[in-house]
Amino acid sequence: MKAYIKEILEKRSQLSKKDNQIFSEEICKKVRELKVYKSAKNLLIFYPYLSEADVLPVAKEALCEGKNVFFPKVKDATTMEF
Repeated sequence: MKAYIKEILEKRSQLSKKDNQIFSEEICKKVRELKVYKSAKNLLIFYPYLSEADVLPVAKEALCEGKNVFFPKVKDATTMEF
């Protein structure tokens, strides 16, 4: 399983900035269209790191809509706190 994850992470890191931006925008669009997102009062979201999708536009929009936005703090390899 770890080899598969490593392979996926390598592929993601090889995306061009333009492709990463396009995929990030598509992900944000799909999140905004979700019924659960529209009705949510609280949003738990990650801060993009390295080649991860940039979902910060969703966080900003959620704040403008009056939603509460929470980002996790990574404590170690298996633990996060909000």
